[in-house]
Amino acid sequence: MRGEWRFHAAGEIIFGRGTVRRVGEAVCRLGAQRALLVTDQGLVAAGLHEEVELSLARSGVAVDCYDGGQANGGGHGSDHPSASGEPTPPRRGIPRGDPAPGLVG
Repeated sequence: MRGEWRFHAAGEIIFGRGTVRRVGEAVCRLGAQRALLVTDQGLVAAGLHEEVELSLARSGVAVDCYDGGQANGGGHGSDHPSASGEPTPPRRGIPRGDPAPGLVG
């Protein structure tokens, strides 16, 4: 076991019922104009990404969604998107505002 452990906390943690609707304002406070939402197919199927995308769009933040992630605790079996060697491209969200220089693909 390691003899030393370090923990670095985020500058701000917002949690609680309904706080997902405040994601857009939190991102705006950071000065961001674009966001990449990383999720997995299970959360997309449940529709949990939609409120995050909507909050970002309402705040004028352009959002792309990458839904090729893997759920916590999953292994890298043959059904994993990277197992075939083919990357899963990001799914384009609702563009809002001007994209940040250098981030246009």
